[in-house]
Amino acid sequence: MDSLLSQVKELEKARILIDKFKIRLSRVVVDAEDAKVELNGLRASLTILKQWMEEK
Repeated sequence: MDSLLSQVKELEKARILIDKFKIRLSRVVVDAEDAKVELNGLRASLTILKQWMEEK
């Protein structure tokens, strides 16, 4: 019985660790999406600047 209870406790600890990892991974994905948005904005700004320079 103690062995089964011990296994249940270990599984619960593992589940908590997996949940924490999922949260961290979600943050990485959000950070990557933010970086992508910023890069797209920079690309758009550079395109506008290039067009402006070509007109001058």
